Amino acid sequence: MKFNTIIIGGGLSGLTAGITLAEQGQRVAILATGQSRLHFTSGSLELLGYNPDGSVVTAPLQECESLPASHPYQVIGTQALRQFAPHAQELLAAAGIKVRGNAEANHYRISPLGIPKPAWLTLDDYITADSQLSFPFRRVLLVSIAGYIDFPIALLRHGLQQCGLECNVAEVRTPAIENLRTSQTEMRATNIARILSEQAAIDQLSVEINRAISGEEAILIPAVIGIADDNNLKYLRRMVTRPLFCVSTLPPAVTGVRLQTRLRKRFLNLGGTFMLGSTVRKANFSADRIASVTASNLPDQKLSADNFILATGSFMGNGLVATQDSIIEPIMNLDVDATQGRDSWTSPRLNDPQPYMEFGVHTDSSLHPAINGHIVPNLWAIGAVLSGHNPISLADSTGVDMITALFAANDIISHNI
Repeated sequence: MKFNTIIIGGGLSGLTAGITLAEQGQRVAILATGQSRLHFTSGSLELLGYNPDGSVVTAPLQECESLPASHPYQVIGTQALRQFAPHAQELLAAAGIKVRGNAEANHYRISPLGIPKPAWLTLDDYITADSQLSFPFRRVLLVSIAGYIDFPIALLRHGLQQCGLECNVAEVRTPAIENLRTSQTEMRATNIARILSEQAAIDQLSVEINRAISGEEAILIPAVIGIADDNNLKYLRRMVTRPLFCVSTLPPAVTGVRLQTRLRKRFLNLGGTFMLGSTVRKANFSADRIASVTASNLPDQKLSADNFILATGSFMGNGLVATQDSIIEPIMNLDVDATQGRDSWTSPRLNDPQPYMEFGVHTDSSLHPAINGHIVPNLWAIGAVLSGHNPISLADSTGVDMITALFAANDIISHNI
């Protein structure tokens, strides 16, 4: 099979690049091993949440200028960040994902533990606060679902009270959800969301929520509604008598599944080919260029393309692998930025930034990786597989995913005009 571009990896970065290329009429295939870390997202996307010194970033576009030269934003040039940040929001909107926020100023999302975290874009379902941590209401009803263990409501309540909100708590039960409680393993966000995809189940929930209201200005519920789209949540909002917002839960995340579902649907509607369960085992070269790749589910068939994008993620997605004494990129053995010696990979202090978090594939300023110092001109690396930043301490993982994906896709488009 021949394509214009083959993308290895079906997470946020791979889907972003695939949609962008397919919008321009390219024949694109995404080869994905399994589900992505989108299933662990909070309902918010982060461009840059913290500076390297740990201070909160209020103006991401401005403060990105001060990042180290090794950071992916600096590698491609911070002007690319200013160019593509608005495009990222447009891409989400075209996929039916409504978000609020902008790259000029971070707002705050609320974590499952009630801790305010800086964010770039947040799904419209969620409670957020502005840069001054102020909310449009002061007294809220915090709703928990009986038996649901991934919503630490005591910690959440304490955190919201620290933000200045007065929180009353109500535990609700409905016949539809009670059927899941035969086993605690069934009481997960995605399973509850499937129950709450039925209008009758939402009607039951709205009755219980309205019954619990006692003078509160707003309702906060765990984000367990809307695994495919936000229609069910909109219906619940119409049925209750106060403004209603979601709060993040512990993984698995319903809105993360929704993000992946909507983006994949957008890609397929544009004519893209999505091959789930296709682990790329080998890249086949012709001179210094990749000619084709071989996938696990099609071992006798070479998948060829003019261009290739590596979006396999970091250690979690096996985009990087740690051996006894080295860090490797397992498909093509690309050059990797990593320190020598296993003892240097981690810090003994738990709360310190861990050095291995910055390991990744080395690229030039166009995101072309190299093998033994020789650039592969028809290969781009994007997202978490890139070196040069700690996505946990900087809170920039989704931003790096989308911005580098848009950069690589547009670089491919510009060379094919």
